[in-house]
Amino acid sequence: MSHGQELDAYSVIDPEIEAIVKSGKLAKPSIDYTDSTKAIQQLRVLSQAGDELKDREGVNTTLSSYKTRDGHENRLLIFRPSNSSIDDKLPCIIHLHGGGGAIGSPESTAPFCQELALQQGAVVIAPAYRLAPEHKHPTGRNDCADAIKHIAANAAACGADPTLGFVVGGHSFGRSTAAIISLHAADQGLSDTITGLYLGTGNFVNKQVPAEYRDQYRSRTDARCTNAPVLDAATKKAFERAGAYTDKPVWGGVSDDDLPNAFKRQPRTYFQVCGMDVLRDDALVYEDMLRSNGVDTRVDIYPGTPHVFWAVFPPGTISQATKWAGDTQVGMAWLLRR
Repeated sequence: MSHGQELDAYSVIDPEIEAIVKSGKLAKPSIDYTDSTKAIQQLRVLSQAGDELKDREGVNTTLSSYKTRDGHENRLLIFRPSNSSIDDKLPCIIHLHGGGGAIGSPESTAPFCQELALQQGAVVIAPAYRLAPEHKHPTGRNDCADAIKHIAANAAACGADPTLGFVVGGHSFGRSTAAIISLHAADQGLSDTITGLYLGTGNFVNKQVPAEYRDQYRSRTDARCTNAPVLDAATKKAFERAGAYTDKPVWGGVSDDDLPNAFKRQPRTYFQVCGMDVLRDDALVYEDMLRSNGVDTRVDIYPGTPHVFWAVFPPGTISQATKWAGDTQVGMAWLLRR
């Protein structure tokens, strides 16, 4: 099978997902995409349905906060195994929620963070950041960088020890933001702080594809991806118009001469790639760029699945979601060098 055929095969919908879609059980929300601001508000209402913070047996949850560079105060949700004390030093995992930089919250990602804390024996921290369109780029990204710096400087107060591991990552917008912050770590005052990156779907290339990868960059024009559930072309356009991010690649601002060295300074990186995702090839291209420059990478691909499919088809409902849940723990342990 050629590389092009392999990419095409990734776009073929997973049979279990197809059966659910055809059954009508996956109701498609009615969103008015003629008005981007209205669309974002409607998407926020839908996303907030999962924002109730619930207790998880075996995990303690505390609320804290951090100050941004412009003096704004954002909250932090901190999760740690309940069988540990503040004096027990644990590795630290920072998870940045997704939502195109326009929707989502730390609460929405709490079940994922709680599971990580429990399974990895780690302190897991989910920061809030300001959202577009009320707060345009680079506010959200800068807030995330400020949160990471705050956590690194105050890790002991959270019972975390960055020397045991300091992993940064997220899903969708959170993943892209983590990649940008890591690549520009020196500019953010975070040199040698981040020990691992967890990148679970997101923008990396943003259509500015290096010449050698152009024949591999198909997902943004493949109708099976642009019309997929969860993140179709209309939803993505609404996020773009909200103004949370630019159309630059994650390495924007790094000179061509310094780019190879910037890549080589990246920590080991774990990618999760959804096969029917409009952003699929952003991940595959960026992973190859890092690996070609000596970065230790790990990749799990889920053929025929849409963007962040596990949020809509949770573990236990389809086999690929159950596999994703197991892969996530194995990949995170790999990032923590266990």
